Amino acid sequence: PREVTLRPAFTDRILGIEIAAGEQRRILDALEIVTLPQPDGSFRCRIPTFRSDLEREIDLVEEIARIHGYDNIPVPKRIEMHVGDGFDALAFQNRLRGILLGFGCDEILSSSLVPRSHAAIGGEADSVAEVRNPVSKERPALRSGMIASLLEAVDVNVRNGLSSLRIFEIGSVFSREGEEAFGERKMLGVAVTGYSTERAWNEQERPADFFDIKGILASILDALYLDKESIFYYDRTSTLSEQVLTLEVKGRYAGQAVAVSDAILAAFDIDQPVFYAELDLAVLESALPERQTYRAVPRYPSVTRDLAIVVTKDVQAREIEDAVRAANPAHLRDVRVVDVFTHESLGAEKKSIAFTMSFQAADHTLTDEEIGAAMDAVVAAVKTTLGAELRI
Repeated sequence: PREVTLRPAFTDRILGIEIAAGEQRRILDALEIVTLPQPDGSFRCRIPTFRSDLEREIDLVEEIARIHGYDNIPVPKRIEMHVGDGFDALAFQNRLRGILLGFGCDEILSSSLVPRSHAAIGGEADSVAEVRNPVSKERPALRSGMIASLLEAVDVNVRNGLSSLRIFEIGSVFSREGEEAFGERKMLGVAVTGYSTERAWNEQERPADFFDIKGILASILDALYLDKESIFYYDRTSTLSEQVLTLEVKGRYAGQAVAVSDAILAAFDIDQPVFYAELDLAVLESALPERQTYRAVPRYPSVTRDLAIVVTKDVQAREIEDAVRAANPAHLRDVRVVDVFTHESLGAEKKSIAFTMSFQAADHTLTDEEIGAAMDAVVAAVKTTLGAELRI
């Protein structure tokens, strides 16, 4: 026979009710479990050999609850919940993983140690951190960005016959910030290469392009409810490429998307285009909304209106969306660009942008007068803010 110690107070705490110590002992004795009282108030319980399922103190508590009767344990009308404070970084990273897997990306895991020539790609050469006792002489440096690890993975996969890839990695990047001071950040890196859609009976294959990687970034922001807090703009200062799109979230640099330059691809023996994006997880974490507000499914129909305007070529689509939303037309639900057109008839430095808007009220069907007033507000806003002209 084995012996298990039972504390009557532990039974009361687990069951949420008070059962007298004598009653607990009576129940156990009735189950042929010999109980020997101890000086500290606990029982040393001798388990019979035919009850091999009783191994722990919690098993004895379950026996007491069973015999006492589950129906005799009252259900409290109020239950306290203690929600832990602080941000769960691991849960956030797993959330990002789920989003990217949903986009058809595969996760890779790579070493933070890279060749010295690769460590400074995308960063400053004098800020590279090196280890004093590297495992491999060929990899003495810590990566300053995720791009080197992802390009190495692209190279290995392409050489082994897998030329179409969507891969990502969440990992640490490092930098030297002084003689004995180093910085470490968590980053997300994504790389796309090859064909975005393979040839099939109903469609032609389509090579991946810059908008695939931008679309992944935009979709991540949308899934995290940060799309309205983010701004993309073209940047000419990056060393990765001349085609660079920089991302700001709530006014802070959050990452970039690039078409990797031929010079960098040549360093990895890659002879096909690669599109790369990176995100700073700390910036995303700090920008996450504290709460989410849910709305009921609308009961009334929406109304769609299209508008085409002529603007100068330096006007970005996001500026139009911002101008429309800043005008705050009544019942506006969504606005998005659907067409960009350039022609000599518009002028050498002009382009036409068409965008569609949807309007919807939660409590009634919109009237023509309400839609007309909203459209007038939009037209006035794009004319004033962007100097736009309506395209007839």
